[in-house]
Amino acid sequence: MDQSLYYESTYNLHECIIQITKEPQQYDCKWGTALWYKAERFSDTQVLITFTGGQFRKMMRTQYLMEFLPQENHTLIVLRFQKELFGLPPMTSSSDIDLCMKQKLNAVRKK
Repeated sequence: MDQSLYYESTYNLHECIIQITKEPQQYDCKWGTALWYKAERFSDTQVLITFTGGQFRKMMRTQYLMEFLPQENHTLIVLRFQKELFGLPPMTSSSDIDLCMKQKLNAVRKK
């Protein structure tokens, strides 16, 4: 089963990588509390991102490899699921990932 998510950002590739890797590595959930992640540059076009939960959320380690693909007037972002704690399926909801992508990268999910 493909466990990838696809987004489009108005930022260019370079801006995307700067925005997702700069501190603080957090975003706000719908209740206004911070959710945390760790983003590390993996290559010139890839970032390894791990969603780690938040103050009022259970601990998780949902890891995705983000690939940034420049397009004519936007950047396509592909998140490929890598792993989760204890070999579980992704524990970070796609709606939480959508919030992160919107807040950090001005990106919306492609259907």
